[in-house]
Amino acid sequence: MELKDFTEKEQEQINQGLSTAEISDKEAAKKILALVPQEWIKRIPFFVRGHATTKTVERVAKQYPQLYAVAKRQG
Repeated sequence: MELKDFTEKEQEQINQGLSTAEISDKEAAKKILALVPQEWIKRIPFFVRGHATTKTVERVAKQYPQLYAVAKRQG
């Protein structure tokens, strides 16, 4: 498919790229992602991997605040 095959709105979204979440604590994000097997992460296409992982951590923070609080602890 070529870019011209998409609607103008879709072309604009493609040019803007995928959004990523703003993660306040990078160390907590690393700890949460360390729980995910590397084989699963490698199955995510590289060009959307950053979007997928940041949004996943954001979702964990919203749905499981107690888990995120534990991940934010040092150590």
